[in-house]
Amino acid sequence: MQSVDLSQLVSFTIAVNAQPLPEAIRCLTIELQLQADGRASASMVLDSALVPSTQKLLLPGSAIELGLGPGGLNQLRLSGQILSLRLRLQPNLPPTLELQCQIAQVLYPSASEQSELVLIMGESLLAADLTLQLRPGEPAQSEFSVSGQVQCSGSIAAQPGGLLVLRGCGRRFDGAHRIGQVTHHISEGRWLTEVSLT
Repeated sequence: MQSVDLSQLVSFTIAVNAQPLPEAIRCLTIELQLQADGRASASMVLDSALVPSTQKLLLPGSAIELGLGPGGLNQLRLSGQILSLRLRLQPNLPPTLELQCQIAQVLYPSASEQSELVLIMGESLLAADLTLQLRPGEPAQSEFSVSGQVQCSGSIAAQPGGLLVLRGCGRRFDGAHRIGQVTHHISEGRWLTEVSLT
């Protein structure tokens, strides 16, 4: 499989129908969305400047496999199929292909199955938008719930249904929270993870 290591920050592999993605096709961005209900999807933007028009490798319905991880380690593995292929031509920019994929299986390293994602204000927590509110139907003075989104450097410890532990955000927001949706963004060698709290 084709392996790309971008600035030692993140590496990934892509295979279509069990064949490595041709070297002529450079992957510019990847976005993975993992839902709490088990659904998952992936979108990719590829530089198609050197892709022959007869290329059949990326046709909708083709099987696709992705591997993702830091430092050349593909610790997160996903498999599914291509749903759509879009060609975009823009002035003064190379042509690109945009793939939308349905992910049927997500495999984490066994050691991370029960792991927590711990984020600390001023260190690993890059951004946050959090809301403290009463639980629906509960009277005043009852327990509160925290919802919202946080962003950190790419991490496979962020898993839908898992736990996010916040530290340094103050007593109102610190503690363990249940993870809902997880979105991984990869672009220009940088891997960011966004986590929604339920």
